[in-house]
Amino acid sequence: MKNDKLKTLAALVCAAAALLPSQKANAASVAIDSVQQRWPWNNKVDITYTVTGDDLVSKVGKVRIIAVVNGLTYVAYDDPIGAAKVGTFTVTWNDPPPGVKSEDCKMFATIQTSRPVRSGDDYMIIDLATGAVTYEGLFTSDARYNQDKYKSTHYVLRKIPKGTYKTGDNVNCGTGDQINTEKTWTTDKDFYIGVFLWTSYQYWYVFDLYDPARDHSQQDLRARPLGLVRDIRGIADQTTPPPQETVVNQWHVFKWVNGKTHMNFDIPTELMHEIATRAGTETPYFWGSDSSLAPQYAVYGLSGGRPGGGWNFNVGSKKANPWGLYDMVGLDWEWCLDSYVAGDDPATHTDVFTPYISEGAVQWRARGGGATATVTGMLSSNRSGASIGTLNSAPQLYPFRLAYIVPNSDE
Repeated sequence: MKNDKLKTLAALVCAAAALLPSQKANAASVAIDSVQQRWPWNNKVDITYTVTGDDLVSKVGKVRIIAVVNGLTYVAYDDPIGAAKVGTFTVTWNDPPPGVKSEDCKMFATIQTSRPVRSGDDYMIIDLATGAVTYEGLFTSDARYNQDKYKSTHYVLRKIPKGTYKTGDNVNCGTGDQINTEKTWTTDKDFYIGVFLWTSYQYWYVFDLYDPARDHSQQDLRARPLGLVRDIRGIADQTTPPPQETVVNQWHVFKWVNGKTHMNFDIPTELMHEIATRAGTETPYFWGSDSSLAPQYAVYGLSGGRPGGGWNFNVGSKKANPWGLYDMVGLDWEWCLDSYVAGDDPATHTDVFTPYISEGAVQWRARGGGATATVTGMLSSNRSGASIGTLNSAPQLYPFRLAYIVPNSDE
């Protein structure tokens, strides 16, 4: 009887199919190598399969194995979105039906490398070891991400759905270089923005670097201040605006992130940043109008210059805004994708997603206020700017968040 079971299970490898959206020469495929009953028999089946193809790890795919027993279909294995990898793997079918011993059984493996429609995509999570991107629909559980995992080996972004949003503040930011006239925008795309600032740990982790001259370790979960030109975007000189990537070195953050994920991440425009900061509110501060509540939400009011490794506060040390985003004000200024030009008003910009670019600009916009700012620097509409530097000059060092604009179906 035992030998009969083994013979029958060996016969399960009846068919393997690869379902792909394209017919490229090196498109990914999957094949079942063997199906083996656990011995001694414990009603579990081990299935070994092999995935081949170009760089599948970065393409957010999944493998599913279907068993057909006596005309009934069962899912023997279904991995998470983003888990598919090139190589040979063994998985276990933990609950096969009694009919698995029947001769009338076939098994099929399929692989999906396109991005399916997801019902739960409130959060996007990047595995910084592989570049795999997964999604979670935990709209009411923002606090679950305030843990070390999402500040070190993973990066998490929150979806900001298309809608109507207010920016600007005629009372507090209505004149001079910081003018920010009130305006209502209707966005035609969803976008994602980082729940946290990019940390030093994440920087060391993705590049496998160590600099003993710095005053912190690779376990540092503080915001990572970087130069926009030298470290983040990679541009040739101050006459080349950051939306272009020209001269790069191997340590530019977005070169790594986009190369690993095959997606188009960037820093946000200042309007994207303000919409995310306000989190649907129209009050001067995202927590309301009472400035005395600022210490609960922001690191600010510190004296002296920032130390070389950044302020001694881990990201996420204060309360989040209503959309679960941390440190949107306070802690440090954050790079945005717009030129800093005196008198520029965001209300005159083309749209939320198109950065304002001034040819030859040597300063770029920053948002969020800094740790040395007073409480008025914690206003959702507060703006500033800093030198982006050149390849031969030292820039201002600010941290940043990843952002991703979701293309519409016709793009």
